[in-house]
Amino acid sequence: MRITLHFLCLLTGIALLAGCKSTKSLPASSEDFHEKGMRIVQGKSVFHLDDEYNAVPLSKATFSIQFQNTPYDPDKNLYGAAQIVAFSRSKDMTEVSSGIPVSNIPFYEPGTGLAGPYDGGYLFVDEPNGHHYIFYSTSASEPTRCDLLGNGPGNLLNLSYTVNNLDFQGKMMSVKKWKSDYLYLVIFIDRNSNKIVDKGEFARVAIRFS
Repeated sequence: MRITLHFLCLLTGIALLAGCKSTKSLPASSEDFHEKGMRIVQGKSVFHLDDEYNAVPLSKATFSIQFQNTPYDPDKNLYGAAQIVAFSRSKDMTEVSSGIPVSNIPFYEPGTGLAGPYDGGYLFVDEPNGHHYIFYSTSASEPTRCDLLGNGPGNLLNLSYTVNNLDFQGKMMSVKKWKSDYLYLVIFIDRNSNKIVDKGEFARVAIRFS
């Protein structure tokens, strides 16, 4: 039975990757963001996340999740944040699709935003009822949770969250020591603040490590 379930999970992963768009690696620039304003960066390579599904090849080493967003300042009624989750299995990220209220997604529903880490550095993997709530704060009362790359168009900022480590089943490890060849991400930015996952606001990412 275990062998059969493992085989079925493997087939699911292969099918999902087959449907992913292979993103093109380009030289990284702090000002080079495509329309969606989300990308994965490692070293001198940048992978723009243009569609809902993306296949991203990376070395098993530190990488950054970069995005454009408004600053976070409750005093000015600004709540720009990227909500990021990581999974060890491809099927988990299928819970997120266009038109779904965040209240219907266990790891995005109200009260599931994880507090920190304020200086970046890691992702929880397979956290069933939680997500990383990442923002750049311009308020003295709120510690910043990502790095500022520079100013984007309009009132947007170019931001970066670096991933050095992964926390899986209560054990912290470097990306280099991650035992699987795959890591799956969902990145959601509620740009219109309607608490619904709208098209253009999210990206599902299948990372293949080599």
